[in-house]
Amino acid sequence: LLRLSHANVAQYHKLYVSDTHLVYLTDYAESGTLNHLMHTLRNSGEKMDEDLVWHIFLQLCMGLRELHDAAVVHRNLTARNVLLLRETMFDHTVFK
Repeated sequence: LLRLSHANVAQYHKLYVSDTHLVYLTDYAESGTLNHLMHTLRNSGEKMDEDLVWHIFLQLCMGLRELHDAAVVHRNLTARNVLLLRETMFDHTVFK
C-alpha cells in the first residue's frame, strides 16, 4: 500500500500497529468523508446533485479497480471510509 500511487486512492504514508489496531496515515482529506457530506446535505435539506453522485461513483470505481489490480481488497468500504480530496478537475463547491 505504501507504494501504491493513484489519483483516486489516498496516498498511504505510514502503517503501524497500536495495541490491537492497525493504524495508517494517509493524505489529509480537506473535503471530509462521503458520510460527512451526506449528513451535511441532509441536515441542510439539500440533495446531492446527480453530476456529483456520478463523479464520486466513477472516482470510487477507478480507485477500487486500481486497488484490485494491485491485489488489495478493501474489506470495509463505507461512506465513512470514502475520503473526499480537494480537486481542480470537478467544479463543485464540495471540493473548493
